[in-house]
Amino acid sequence: MNFRRVASLALLVASPSFATFSFAGESFADAVTSPTLPGGDLIWLWVKVIAFLALLGAGAVLLNHYYRHK
Repeated sequence: MNFRRVASLALLVASPSFATFSFAGESFADAVTSPTLPGGDLIWLWVKVIAFLALLGAGAVLLNHYYRHK
């Protein structure tokens, strides 16, 4: 394994200039400043969670059906 590459990558990540990129600062600031959700956003969040779980369940049923009839 090339340790120079790993060391240079670790130095880049640990440098203060890396933390000033807009994607790193804005997403962290949004997560910290908005701890509560309004009612509409909370309902939409639950709809997305339930839809995702339904998609996972449907995939499990289809895989189960496929492997039983294989």
